[in-house]
Amino acid sequence: MWIFKTRDNDDFFIENTSKTKVLGATSRVSNGTGQTSDGKVILEDKSYLGTQSWKKGELDAEDYFTLEMDYFTLENSGVPKVLTAISESSLEISCEIIDHAGYDKLLTGPDDVGGICPRSTYQFFDECCCGGGCCWNSCATSSPPTNCLQGVSNSKWIFNCNLGYYQAFQSKNL
Repeated sequence: MWIFKTRDNDDFFIENTSKTKVLGATSRVSNGTGQTSDGKVILEDKSYLGTQSWKKGELDAEDYFTLEMDYFTLENSGVPKVLTAISESSLEISCEIIDHAGYDKLLTGPDDVGGICPRSTYQFFDECCCGGGCCWNSCATSSPPTNCLQGVSNSKWIFNCNLGYYQAFQSKNL
């Protein structure tokens, strides 16, 4: 049986009372961006309880909610992670698929913005880049620089769950 036990700060841990263990997750370091989930949900001894902290998300239209592991959320600067049942006996942590909400044009380089990369960027081959590992079509930093899209109307960074990094998108309709 699983029970949610609330902590003082509204976080909680998830305990399996039949095995006297808590729900945890494995982690790895990726591309210098900090700690990220590799998708493995595990049972841990209660001695690890200090590192296991979950947050409950808002209810959606179907009365489901997401669970976020606190240290993943902090380390990934807003990259949403969700806990999903993939079978009767197995859970996985995965990236939450975000609706692009009208941001349908992937930005890559100067051809997407009138032929010249904006002043806050520089051209690297056919791409507009912001610095160390961050270009519009592939930004591997934990939090893309907001000034990198300065001067590009109706644009924003969106995390690509399948690729594992941010990409710059523009809305043609806003």
